[in-house]
Order: sequence, then C-alpha cells, then structure tokens
Amino acid sequence: MPEKVEQTQENNQENNQENPELTVQQVLEEDYKATIEDLNDKMLRAMAEAQNMRRRADIDIQNAKSFGIQSFAKDLLSVTDNLFRASETISDEESDPKLKSIKEGIEITKREMLNALERNGVKRLEPIGEAFDPNLHQAISQIPDANTAPGAVLQVLQAGYILKDRLLRPALVVVSKAVE
Repeated sequence: MPEKVEQTQENNQENNQENPELTVQQVLEEDYKATIEDLNDKMLRAMAEAQNMRRRADIDIQNAKSFGIQSFAKDLLSVTDNLFRASETISDEESDPKLKSIKEGIEITKREMLNALERNGVKRLEPIGEAFDPNLHQAISQIPDANTAPGAVLQVLQAGYILKDRLLRPALVVVSKAVE
C-alpha cells in the first residue's frame, strides 16, 4: 500500500505540474476513488472464491452421501458371492428334506442380501448375452463360438456390481470370438 501512495503522490505531482488548477481536494478524491475501486475488486474476488468453496463443499457432501457406503458394500460382495456358491452346490432335485430346507434358507438369505444392496444403490451385473464392455467387464478368456456375435459375453464367472453410477467390481466374463 505505501508503494501505491507514493505512486499516487507522484502522479498527483505530475498532474499538478501539468494542471495547476487541481486542488488538494481533487487529488484526494481521485486517490479515494482508486482505493475504493481496488477494495471493490478485492471484495468481489473474495466473494467469488467463497461461492466456489461452498459449491465444492456441496459436491463433496453429496459424494459422501452417495458413495459413503462404498467400502462397506465392497466387503459385502464376498458374502453375497458365497451365498450364490452355496446355493449352487445343492441341486434342485435333492431328495433329502434337510438339504432342501437348507437350500431354501440360502435362497431366501441371498434374495434379502440382494434386496438390501439394491435399496442402497448397489446393482448386480450379470451380462450374459450382452456385448463386452471394458468399463464394466473383465474378460478372463475368449472362446470361438459360431452361434453368437464376436465380443458377446458367453459366461459370467463372477458377477460385477455398480454403486449408483460407480463401478464397485467388474464382472469376470468369458467372451466369444469369431470362429476361424
């Protein structure tokens, strides 16, 4: 600020030499106007910065609300996979009533787990028959298949999951390729 005062005083002296009619009052008014313009500019910049910070904070809060359960949901994916594996180990034609009731209990638990995940924005990806999407799927191998288009998902080895619009885990898939 002292530099500005010196510069203003030098400008005022030059103006006084060029135009001796300027009074001290006019010089002070010009100095005040320059100072006011400078302070207004600083205030506007500070207000804009504060508004940008509020906007960024709002976005961070929204992301925390939407994706705060991400690590918890990832932990539940292995539990869900185990429920699917347990369900697949007992055949539907099993004659033992105890095994049938165990399979029924596993199926109910599996459905409840998927419903709980879906209520919290987690969706299961089972892309059989869909085109391979590297953003959602991870190809483990390719198999030549004349019945499907090249690049179609033939088999899902491990289901993938999405939380809202963010990938939690890609689906591990086997993809078709053209027959040579």
